[in-house]
Amino acid sequence: MQVGLHHHISNDLMIYPGYVPREGTEPILLHYGLRFSVGNWSFSKGEHYDDNIAYDCNRLFPSPPYPKEVIIDLVAVHPGIQFVVTSR
Repeated sequence: MQVGLHHHISNDLMIYPGYVPREGTEPILLHYGLRFSVGNWSFSKGEHYDDNIAYDCNRLFPSPPYPKEVIIDLVAVHPGIQFVVTSR
C-alpha cells in the first residue's frame, strides 16, 4: 500500500551546538543530541533520561551558567598561541 508520502532531506535545516554552519546557510533547528561543552560546563541530553526530563514536555532542562561563571582554558581552545597573564 502506498500513501504518497515523500521525504525531503536537507543538510541546511539542523545544526549541533558548537558546529559552524556552511557558508550561506542559516539552520533553523539547534539539536542537542551530542554533548556540548564550553569551558568547565557541559550539557548532554542523555544525562537526563533517568530523571524523565527528556520525556516530559512540561519541564525544562537546567539553565546554563552565566558566561562569567564559565572557566575557559584558553590554551586548549587556542593551541599554539602564547598567553601572558598580568594582574592589576
